[in-house]
Amino acid sequence: MAKKLGSPLKDTRNIFWKAVDYVRGKQWEGKVALSEKDKKILMLEIYSEAKQNIDNAVKKIEALLEKEMLDKVIEDEAIARLNDEQVAKIYGLENQLDIAIKVEQTKHVNRIRIQGHTGDVGKAAEQVHKIFRDIVEEEKELAEAERLAQLVQWSYDCDGLTVPYGLLRNVKIEAAFEKKDRSYDFVDDSGIQCRIYFQKMIEVEVGQRGTDVRVSRKDLKVSLTLPDYWDPMPPGKGLHIVQLKAGSKEYIEVEKKFLNTAQGNVTSIVKIERIQNEVLFKTYTVKKEDLESNNPKRKNERELFHGTSDDTLGSINQNGFNRSYCGKNATAIGKGVYFAVQAAYSATATYARPNAAGHRHVYVARVLTGEYAQGNQSLIVPPLRQGSVHYDSVVDNVTTPSIFVIFADNQAYPDYLITFT
Repeated sequence: MAKKLGSPLKDTRNIFWKAVDYVRGKQWEGKVALSEKDKKILMLEIYSEAKQNIDNAVKKIEALLEKEMLDKVIEDEAIARLNDEQVAKIYGLENQLDIAIKVEQTKHVNRIRIQGHTGDVGKAAEQVHKIFRDIVEEEKELAEAERLAQLVQWSYDCDGLTVPYGLLRNVKIEAAFEKKDRSYDFVDDSGIQCRIYFQKMIEVEVGQRGTDVRVSRKDLKVSLTLPDYWDPMPPGKGLHIVQLKAGSKEYIEVEKKFLNTAQGNVTSIVKIERIQNEVLFKTYTVKKEDLESNNPKRKNERELFHGTSDDTLGSINQNGFNRSYCGKNATAIGKGVYFAVQAAYSATATYARPNAAGHRHVYVARVLTGEYAQGNQSLIVPPLRQGSVHYDSVVDNVTTPSIFVIFADNQAYPDYLITFT
């Protein structure tokens, strides 16, 4: 018989087959690992003339399972922000490793449970945490992109319409422009290699003639007309909050809009404040101009309500309605910012949570709803309308919408803040 050479194969078998050999007192001989199909066999029958022998065998199996199996629960705030693709990727680890995974994303619980062989559970947990890190990095990039979008917007012409580049591409184009590069190359959503020439301000398909498209750069820092009903902005300040005088025409108009649909959720109004944020208003105005050029026959702007808690007021007044707050109260039709047609919805304690003094808060906001579609819980952007163009917002009911959700922070402006009991 020929002498065997080399080291035996590593024992990578399913825990079931390890248990079988352990009970039989048999050593593994280095055979090829079982297929995924065979690994799913989980039935073990034990025969013996004496019950004591069966009991001993079961104890040995249980001891081996306890030694080699691990039940790990991961709780992290990033779990609530996992999208469908990321959840599918996590479940896909079951096909690569000897584990079982359960992902829970509910209003009260966000956790991932991994059960299986200790080594495989560790590998799976490492992959899950990598996905968490990717989410954090993506959110950092998005935050920077949103900050830049308040200052500069690159757009291209499409059939006579001015279409803004996406947030992340806007950042990269501007970075190349600031470095004084001659051009910027990218692959569009259809997989076509494109190039922007900054001197000519055109976009072309690389290697193709007659594909020139005009591009434009809009500096949002330039002066735009502010509302004539605003008070003068204090020198050097971009944010000015003005408390309206009770009984004034402006106060009465805002009060009437609010109370007409509050439906008994309001005892008394404490105060109404006008939010004057110059940068927010400028970025909102530019977005409104784009929407109206793209949707000329659509009612693009609506006056809607947004209830919130006391701890978010400073951030909203300074930075606008940020999607990072999405999920605190609702994500039923998308992971964006929610606005209601009826004040009664926003004024409930669920959304306008009372502070220590019993005061609640609702914003009267200008919202660019544009073209809208039916929403669902998995959405992180509106669905596609045609080609690579998305809808502008989503709703709870396309026929008679009562809730609108937006996913771009420059699509809403906090016009007034109502404090009430």
